[in-house]
Amino acid sequence: RTPLTVFVIPDVEKEKYQSYLNKTYGVFEYSHLEKTTYIQTYAQLMRLRNGGSLKSNLYESLILPIIAKTPRGIDFGSGQGDYARMLRAKGYNLHDLELFRRKGAGNTLDRAATNRMIDTLVDDLKTRGRYDYVICDSVLNSVDSVEAEWSVLTVLKGLCKAGGSIFFSGRSRGELETVLKQTQAASSKSRLYFIDHNGFTALYRKGHWFYQKFHSDDEVKQLCRVHGFRIKRSIFNCKSWYLHVINDDSLSWASLEKAVRFEFELPLPGGSTIGRSDDVLAAFRPLIK
Repeated sequence: RTPLTVFVIPDVEKEKYQSYLNKTYGVFEYSHLEKTTYIQTYAQLMRLRNGGSLKSNLYESLILPIIAKTPRGIDFGSGQGDYARMLRAKGYNLHDLELFRRKGAGNTLDRAATNRMIDTLVDDLKTRGRYDYVICDSVLNSVDSVEAEWSVLTVLKGLCKAGGSIFFSGRSRGELETVLKQTQAASSKSRLYFIDHNGFTALYRKGHWFYQKFHSDDEVKQLCRVHGFRIKRSIFNCKSWYLHVINDDSLSWASLEKAVRFEFELPLPGGSTIGRSDDVLAAFRPLIK
C-alpha cells in the first residue's frame, strides 16, 4: 500500500480556496509538442475478435445495412482490418489500407503489409479509378494536428468519386462535458481530459505523446461544408458521431497533392518515412483535373 497524505481545508477558509480553484490560469496547447504519428497505432482495436465485443458502431449502424457486394470500396485507416477482411470473405469488393498496421496484437509495425496495401491501392486507382464508397472509422479522433485532420479528409475526398459515399466517425466533445460534470469517478476508467482550443488532448505514454481529437456537432458539420460533403445521414450522441456523406467534385489537384504528401510520407520508427507519396500521386494524376 502507498501512504496517502491529505490536506484538509478548514471550513472558515472554504470561500478563499474556492476562489482560487475557480480562477482561469491559462489554456492548454499541444501543437508545439513532438508528433510521432505511428504511436497512434496503440489505439487500433481488434474489432471482430474475442467474441466481437468491440464492434464498430459506424459499420454496424450506417454501412452494413446498405452496402452491396458489387460497388468498389476502401477502408482508409482500417486498423487491424477486421471488417474489411470479413466482408471480402463474403464477396464484397472492399479494399483496406492501414499506414501503421501492427503485427498481430504486438506493437511492431508490419511495413511489408502496409506496402502491399499501398500497391493494391495504386493498381486499383490506375485500372479502375476512384472508389464508389470510402470508409474511415475512428481515425479523426486519433489525428495529432489540424494539418493531419485536413489531410485525412482531403485524401478521403480524393479516394471517393464525385457523387460517391464517404462514411466516417469520431469522438464527441459531449463526452468531455459528461466527465467534467461528474462529482466522483463513475468507474476505474474515468479520466479527466484537458482539451486545447482545437479539441485535442494529449497523454504521455510509452515515451511518446498520444493524442485524441474531440469534435463538437457544429465542428463536424463545418468540416463537411469545408470539404464539400453533403450529409446524407448522421448520428450524434454524447460520446461519438457517425456520418454518411455524399462527395462533390470540388477537389483540386493542389489540395490532393499536399494531402497525399503528408499522409504517405508520415514518419516511421528509426527516422524513415512511409515514402510512397510519388506512387500514389502518379496513380491519382489522370483522375483529378
